[in-house]
Amino acid sequence: MQFFAWDKAQHPVSARHALKQKNYLCPECALPVRVRSGPHRQPHFFHLERRSICRQNQKSQEHLQTQCYLMTLLPEGQCCMERPFPSVQRIADITWESERIVFEVQCSPLSLQEAEQRCADYRAAGFEIVWILHEKTFNRKRMSAAESWLRKNPCYFTNISKEGKGRIYDQYDIDRGAIRSFKGPPLEVNLSLPKRKLPLARSSLPKELQHRIFHWPLFFQGDLLDRWLNEPNTKESTLHLLQIEQRYQSPKKAKLSFLFSFRRKYSLLLKALLKKLAA
Repeated sequence: MQFFAWDKAQHPVSARHALKQKNYLCPECALPVRVRSGPHRQPHFFHLERRSICRQNQKSQEHLQTQCYLMTLLPEGQCCMERPFPSVQRIADITWESERIVFEVQCSPLSLQEAEQRCADYRAAGFEIVWILHEKTFNRKRMSAAESWLRKNPCYFTNISKEGKGRIYDQYDIDRGAIRSFKGPPLEVNLSLPKRKLPLARSSLPKELQHRIFHWPLFFQGDLLDRWLNEPNTKESTLHLLQIEQRYQSPKKAKLSFLFSFRRKYSLLLKALLKKLAA
C-alpha cells in the first residue's frame, strides 16, 4: 500500500488527510494518484494509471513512518522526501540538501551488491549516504553480508512501528564473523546535528570504533563515537571495551567454557559502561 503522495506544491500528504476524488502525485513516478478507504480498508493511495516499475506500493508502513519521523527531526525547509537523482537513476528516501546527505531507510532484505552500488551512486552524485536499518530485518544475531559491510558506513537502527512509535538509535556490538555475539543498550541519536571532523587515527581501539574512525565520513550527536569522544575517562573506557571485546571475539573452542562462565559478568560491565557514556 502507498500511504503518502505529493500535493501540487510537492509537499508530502498522508492518505489519512487526503481528500477523496482529488488528484495527488506519486513521489516516485509523478503520475496522478487518489486516496481510497473503507470501513475495513486502511486509507491509501492508488495509481489512476498502473505503473509496474513504481516501487511506492512495495514500501511497508514501517518504512513510510520512518521517513516521516526523519522529516520531523531534520531542519524544516532543508529536506525533502523522494528526491530523484536522474544521473544515477535513484530516488532517495530523505535528502538533506544543504548538508549533502541522503538518508536511506531499509526494512527489507538487501544484497551486498545493491548496498555497495547504492553507496557508490549517491557518492558519485556528491552526497553522503546514511543508512537507517529496521529491526524487523536487521540487528539480529546473524548478520547478512550487506549488514556486515554497512557497518563500515554511517549506519543506525530503528524500531519505528506501523503506528509511528519508536526511535532511531545506535549501539555498541561485538561480532565474530557474521555472528553478533553482544549487543549494548540503544543510544538515541540526534540526526539533526551531523559532525564531519573525525579525530586522528588512534591505535589499540575496539573494532567498532576503528570502523567509524577510519571509514565513516561523518557521525552524529549522541551516537557511540560522539559519546566516546566526549567521555572524560576515554583511556579507561577504551581499555574496558578492549578487554570485553577480546572475550567475546575469541574463536578458540578451548576458551568457550571460560567465556560462558564470565559472559554475564562482562555483559553487565559493558552495559554499565555504555550507560555511563549515554548519561
